[in-house]
Amino acid sequence: MNIKQLSIEEVSHIFNNSMQFDFPQNEIRPLNNIKKLMGQNSYPCFGLYVDSILKAYAFFCHAASGECLLLDYYAVTRTDRSQGYGSIFLKNLQEKLNSFSGIIIELESLNAAKNGTQRLERERRISFYERNGAQKTGIFANLFDVEFDIFYLPIKKEWDNSFVYRELDKIYDTIFPKEFRGKRVFMSYR
Repeated sequence: MNIKQLSIEEVSHIFNNSMQFDFPQNEIRPLNNIKKLMGQNSYPCFGLYVDSILKAYAFFCHAASGECLLLDYYAVTRTDRSQGYGSIFLKNLQEKLNSFSGIIIELESLNAAKNGTQRLERERRISFYERNGAQKTGIFANLFDVEFDIFYLPIKKEWDNSFVYRELDKIYDTIFPKEFRGKRVFMSYR
């Protein structure tokens, strides 16, 4: 098993061949935006490989002056799900990313689920991250009319809500145009 930081070419391949199936179209950041952020060293991307075959990938955002990463995309490839790769990858990523204090994770709010199926899917996702050490904060975000609870996965530092809030605020300033802040991108304490 090998974790490696991905090049722009590798990210482009994943974008075109995996992300389109792993995430709803309206949740996928444009590839040119990903490339721009990668060029600014604000968007590290990693892949988990077994025998040179991609099994999972994770894309992160961070602010230049920040101590934390925001998990932007995390997926196990379609043919490799339910084999433990998700947990293995997340654990190994924490070791690889030990220069950061922690990972911030946006998980769609259970309260905003439109039906039972959507609620179960969200419960499974939250359960996965909690089993792997993520803790729910007292922060929520509303991004383009989608409500998220904010979770935090500590890597090397104790944390509190104000620390996570400041870090997430810096990251949002990095990845969202100023005209969206306060109009389409909101953060608040619960």
